Amino acid sequence: MEGTPFNFDENFNSEEEVMAVVNEVIAKIAHDVSEDENITSVVTSDRVKDVKMVYKVMQLITKGKSVDIKYELNTPYVSMGSVSIVGKEIVITNPTLFTKISEIASNFEVYPKTNGTVQMNFTFHNLTRKAGDR
Repeated sequence: MEGTPFNFDENFNSEEEVMAVVNEVIAKIAHDVSEDENITSVVTSDRVKDVKMVYKVMQLITKGKSVDIKYELNTPYVSMGSVSIVGKEIVITNPTLFTKISEIASNFEVYPKTNGTVQMNFTFHNLTRKAGDR
């Protein structure tokens, strides 16, 4: 976190001290998120295009497979979006292209779900910028 007042190089003498610092960090993050969600922001069209491109490419390279693919913009925060793929088995027909589009996302994760399916998520940050910023 930029400008964080926390000294993470310090040694802790007790779990209570650790919890106090952790609670301060959580409060700072909550404050920052709240501020970000309440400012006037402008859509970053190139970043939105990135989300839609990854969505279209995933449709192509999983074509004919039994998977659900969706994209979301401004969720869970205004400045974020994602592409999610869910299926019993996710088969990628072009690993080279898959690797390239993974580099476009801010984050990529894959995990098994309790219902027997697998989920892949491409997360995108910076879908918006503060109004007035370039």
